[in-house]
Amino acid sequence: MSSIKNVVQGIRSNLLYPDYKKVPNHLILDRLQDRFAYYLTALNIVNENWFLTRYPLTVTPNTDEFPIDIPIGSKPVLCVTVDNADPFHVEREVEILTVQNRDLYYIGPKQGLSSATFPHVATSIAFFYDQDNAQRIAKVTPQHTMVATYMIWLQPDVFAPPRLADNFPLLENFLNLTKTDVALSLTPALLEEDGSNAIKVGKIESRLQADFNRFDSQFTVYKQMAFNEQAGTRRGWATDSSGDYTGW
Repeated sequence: MSSIKNVVQGIRSNLLYPDYKKVPNHLILDRLQDRFAYYLTALNIVNENWFLTRYPLTVTPNTDEFPIDIPIGSKPVLCVTVDNADPFHVEREVEILTVQNRDLYYIGPKQGLSSATFPHVATSIAFFYDQDNAQRIAKVTPQHTMVATYMIWLQPDVFAPPRLADNFPLLENFLNLTKTDVALSLTPALLEEDGSNAIKVGKIESRLQADFNRFDSQFTVYKQMAFNEQAGTRRGWATDSSGDYTGW
C-alpha cells in the first residue's frame, strides 16, 4: 500500500514541485481527505478513514503531555497550528519527533513565551504509549502558557484481513486518479499575482485535465460494473502498518 507521504510527493510532482508557501502540505492533505471521502463513497467502502484522518489536539497550560484517542499503530504524518478564531492566522508546521530527539529542536525554559496573538509555541511534538495507564500520549515541547490548538494528520493503522478473499484494496487501484484530481484542484494556487506564469500553469492544467479524464473513465467503468453486479457494501482493507512507526 502507498504511504500518505508518497501520495503527497506524487501530487507535488504532478504540479512540478511548487513552492511550499504556495502549496503547503496541509492544504494537500485537506484536499486529499475530501477526495478520499468522495471516491470511497462512490466505491461503497464503509471504512472511510483507512488511509487518512486528522485529530485536533487542544493544548492547555502547565503541562506538556496530553492523552489522545487515536488507533494504536497510527502514523503521524503532519502537525500544523490551527486558530479558527483568528482570520489572519498563518498555519505553521510543527516537527514530529521521537521523544528522545526533542532537545534537537528546543533548548530553553520549560514554558515557552506566548501572547494573545501568538499562543502556539510548540517547536516539536512527540508520541508515545503510556503502558502504566494504557494511554497514547502526545508530548508537546515546550509547555504552553495559553490554550492553543494543533491539527495532527495521521495514516491510521488498519490490520490486514484474515483471508486473502477478504482483501479489497479498491481505492489503491485508483490512486493515480486521486492524485491527479487533487493536483488539478490546486493549479490556481500556482499562479503568480502578476500572471507572469499563466501560460506555464495553463499547460500544467491541460496535462492534468487530460490525465484526469483518462483515469476517471476507468473509474466510471468500474463503478458501473459494481452497480450492474449489485455489489454490496465493502470494506477497504489496507496492509498492516503497525510496525512502521515506532513512536508508540
